[in-house]
Amino acid sequence: MAIKQVSDYSEFLPPDVLEEVMQAEAEIRQQKRRKHKPYPTSRELAEVIKDAVATFKGHPDEFPDYVYKLLEQRGYSTRFVTIKRIWAMYEKLVRKKIISDRLGVIVES
Repeated sequence: MAIKQVSDYSEFLPPDVLEEVMQAEAEIRQQKRRKHKPYPTSRELAEVIKDAVATFKGHPDEFPDYVYKLLEQRGYSTRFVTIKRIWAMYEKLVRKKIISDRLGVIVES
């Protein structure tokens, strides 16, 4: 005689207990998702760079580190934000005249 495996225990549990279990599982899934900080989108990176240009005082070599610091303060992961991406976004914002070249690093061609 073969034993039937039960994959759904909902028919054996009272409804209130089943509801508690479902809520607990949903909370666990949300906590797992919150473990990782979100990565900044291009628009969010542009906003941070605009704020960084307005408040940065120092040598242009220190600018990416300042942007990283601001991103982390706002709760973003800087793991995949490269220095090249920061400078490319900075140049794009200067060329579109959204910000001025306060750091003096853009060469007009």
